[in-house]
Amino acid sequence: MNSILQNLSKIANLPRHLISDGYDEALDVIANIASEKGLTFKLHSYPSGYDCGTWIIPEKWTLIRAQVKDAMGNIIIDSDNDPLACMSYSCPFDGVVTNDELKKHLYTCSYQPEATPFIFKYYKRDWGLCVPQSLKDGLKDEHYHVSIQTVFSEGYLKVGEIIVEGEVSESFVVASHLCHPYMVNDGPIGTFPTMDILQRLKADGAYYTYRQLIVPENIGSAAWLSSNQNLIPKLRGGLFVEMIGTDLPLRLHRSFRGNTFLDKMFEKVVLEHSETAVIDDFVYANDERQFNGPGVDIPMLGLNRSWMSRNQTESSAFSHYHTNFDTIDNIHQDNFFEAIKILEHLIFSFERYAVKPKPLFIGEPFLHRFNAHIDCFDSVDDKQLLEKLSKSNLVMDILFKCGHGLTIFEIGNDLNESPDTIKSVVNRFVRLGLLSLLPI
Repeated sequence: MNSILQNLSKIANLPRHLISDGYDEALDVIANIASEKGLTFKLHSYPSGYDCGTWIIPEKWTLIRAQVKDAMGNIIIDSDNDPLACMSYSCPFDGVVTNDELKKHLYTCSYQPEATPFIFKYYKRDWGLCVPQSLKDGLKDEHYHVSIQTVFSEGYLKVGEIIVEGEVSESFVVASHLCHPYMVNDGPIGTFPTMDILQRLKADGAYYTYRQLIVPENIGSAAWLSSNQNLIPKLRGGLFVEMIGTDLPLRLHRSFRGNTFLDKMFEKVVLEHSETAVIDDFVYANDERQFNGPGVDIPMLGLNRSWMSRNQTESSAFSHYHTNFDTIDNIHQDNFFEAIKILEHLIFSFERYAVKPKPLFIGEPFLHRFNAHIDCFDSVDDKQLLEKLSKSNLVMDILFKCGHGLTIFEIGNDLNESPDTIKSVVNRFVRLGLLSLLPI
């Protein structure tokens, strides 16, 4: 667990604006760590102006320095001291402005008045600065000198993809975004735990193919989907992971359809492993929008610790949301590590239980022929399980259910048995050549 925090610290303090050198540096760090873990990393690059559906890739943005000086020449705002002081994608500006004009371009945070907010305007050209409320309230001079040195240039929006090839090409997607500069909960906090889980899946030999996407929020997923439309028919579900280290209860947001197999399975897994978790409806929050949207329609759920809800009244997702208080020091470590364990349960549940056993026989199987009659079920290590199987019709119920196109998870629900029990029986008959496994 400490290694996850150590890796996160390597990118936490980088200026990871949408298209920027800081973002590229963070992605390079992730690529190197993926390589160290033996994972396949693929880089996707999309030039400024690239049309990906209805979205257009913006330009690269570089901040040199932003300052404001009072009438005496004292520097009162300086991006060198407060990296979020300049609005992301602010236009350059240099000139003397009135007090009123300056305040029109100053952004503060209503729910964290002493914080510097993160404000971005990727498509609307304007200049802007971000400050604590007390600084804005303290401006008394009639005029101020504003100097914002920024550069717009042609660049490349970059998406990192970590791939674990499975027995089948049908894929599960886990996504998180990287593009909020200096922030950790709202953004990259899910990246390194997911990498560790994929490393274990690869070591075990995965059945499904897994794709971890590290994207600039929303626009990155739009670009990846538009350039990989051939993969869409093979995508079977996804999970967007963010904000899992806050002080709030764990929250699972359903897919847009809300009643898919994946929704039902993930809801049950989360509630089994967290007494305080909240199950909520789909929200138009992050990259789930792209995957659940028309033409894609892949059930991607969201895992976070936030206030976000479909009928949200709060102006923030958590107390430090989009501010310079969202740092690695403000991660609630117990909550973070609990969320990692649940994330692992979710992904491994998909791997183990989101498969459909298919009979390779017709009618009732003659189990004596395969030395697989209940009395000979001595390969089961668990004596209590053996007793349960021997004293009931459970084995035959499982085999008969396999002929109805149900997943292991659904068979367990129907028979009121744990999916592990169903998996144990199914695996035995797969080894005997009586069942095969199909993807959902």
